[in-house]
Amino acid sequence: MSELNRYGLTAEQRAELDQILETLTYATDVATDRAMPCVAGRVIRNQRERLSIAGANGIFSATVSGRLRHRIASPLDAPAVGDWVICRRQTALDGGASSRGEADEIDDAQVEAIAPRHSLFVRRSAGRTGEPQVIAANVDRVLIVTAVGNELNPRRIERYVTAAWASGAEPLIVLNKCDRTEGVAPLIAELRSAAPGVPLVATSALSEAGPVELEAWLDAGSTVAFVGSSGVGKSTLVNRLLKEAALRTHAVREGDDKGRHTTTHRELFVCPSGLIVIDTPGMREFGLYDAGDALELTFPDVVALIAGCRFRNCRHRGEPDCAVDEAVRRGVLPRERVQSYLRLVAESADGDERSRDAANREKHRQWKSVTKGMRKRQRLHEKLGLKH
Repeated sequence: MSELNRYGLTAEQRAELDQILETLTYATDVATDRAMPCVAGRVIRNQRERLSIAGANGIFSATVSGRLRHRIASPLDAPAVGDWVICRRQTALDGGASSRGEADEIDDAQVEAIAPRHSLFVRRSAGRTGEPQVIAANVDRVLIVTAVGNELNPRRIERYVTAAWASGAEPLIVLNKCDRTEGVAPLIAELRSAAPGVPLVATSALSEAGPVELEAWLDAGSTVAFVGSSGVGKSTLVNRLLKEAALRTHAVREGDDKGRHTTTHRELFVCPSGLIVIDTPGMREFGLYDAGDALELTFPDVVALIAGCRFRNCRHRGEPDCAVDEAVRRGVLPRERVQSYLRLVAESADGDERSRDAANREKHRQWKSVTKGMRKRQRLHEKLGLKH
């Protein structure tokens, strides 16, 4: 697996993959009765049903096996970009895979298992179902990119930061396009108040110093994911780190400063510095999904005040002796920040409830399948006159 080190393989992940390989290496294909070699790799691209996997001998294409697909109870269980997986190879890798990871479409492999994840960045998808959508797996840092202009929104940054903490990764705010204005200091102060304690890099992807300032926060061998709205310059920053124009970019619209969706899928790249980056499509809506205790990290100022409220179940909406309301009245805490906190608490609770409902539906489906099979066998036994 030495070649996989450049894709961020650690000693701990190597041990986990070896443990899975021990149970799968000698399995045979029932249809052909021949041994099917298993290999480890990392998902570097996900386009609909087809995955591109970086293996020890190059890049190959794969789909999810029927066995694994049967165990996928929710989108959280499916392979995602950044995942370390075990694949069963059916043909040898054809030579000539490029350094950028062009997949060999002739190769036919199946993903049989996903190694334990060390982090998982998730958002709540738009729509009535509100299902979780995995953005990236096994990320060390989430780079939350915003830009000087109309797209700079502290309330949106709070959402991204909360999701980053909840994922198990560390957030880093990147304020891009600082060449647009000389008054950057007030914008930095506004972002720092929205994310206390979270490091922030003010840069410009078009300047020569931009990538240097950013790389100072990024360690070789670590994996980072770029997230943010369309048009904030994520792909341009990735191109600068890659030292090549690997990703297409577009200018924002002049009328409303909105960006166009240039990146259409999530993809992992290895930079010349050894840094691993995951580029993601722009997200104009970002719903929070099951934040857990992450809200305490994003809103330490609000949480500290809540401890001083008279009632433990205070809703901070005019209750007697509410420390949060008092701080807002005295101008110590912005009302918009309190409202954002309460909104995200409600969203997170709703996502957690949806997750439990989905798990219960999956259990019901599995039990229904089991009982259906039992009734079918019982009818067959009765027809054949067998005891059961």
